[in-house]
Amino acid sequence: MKIARPALLATVTSLILAAGASAKTPLLHVHVDDPNEDNKVELSLPLSFASMALSMAGEAEIQAEINNAISEKMNLDEVRAAWTELKEMEGDFLTIDQKDARVKAGIRGDALEVNVVEGSGKTEVDILLPTRLVDVLLSGGKNELNLRGVIAELQSGAITDVITVRQDGAEPVRIWVE
Repeated sequence: MKIARPALLATVTSLILAAGASAKTPLLHVHVDDPNEDNKVELSLPLSFASMALSMAGEAEIQAEINNAISEKMNLDEVRAAWTELKEMEGDFLTIDQKDARVKAGIRGDALEVNVVEGSGKTEVDILLPTRLVDVLLSGGKNELNLRGVIAELQSGAITDVITVRQDGAEPVRIWVE
């Protein structure tokens, strides 16, 4: 099986984002299920592996790849300024209604929630991401995301559910720590 560079970067980033902690040896869990492609990934590793994976994969190279992808499409300082304002809002800050789709994004308690409904409700995707994790991720230097900070935040045990994607009543993607 050939793994494309973007898929490898996404996997390493997921590992970094999903590092966390508890009193016992905490485990990072990644669940990805794509029934359309008949693919399923179940990963459970000690959280300490996240820092090691970041080092092994070449932290500087990963950071450079992420920075290049971000700088081509957006200014990180503008993203930080917008996030500072958005996270203070409760409720929706984005609604897009189209003929065959609806997209909503907003702050619900301590989570950023994105909801996409397509085809008269036949396909629905919900993404939940803790706002604290976004805060830490955006706390890096001028042109970088704080990947090590995310690992440290998750190791603190304050966040257990990292990312949850719900689609058609199932959870095809979930990253959590326990």
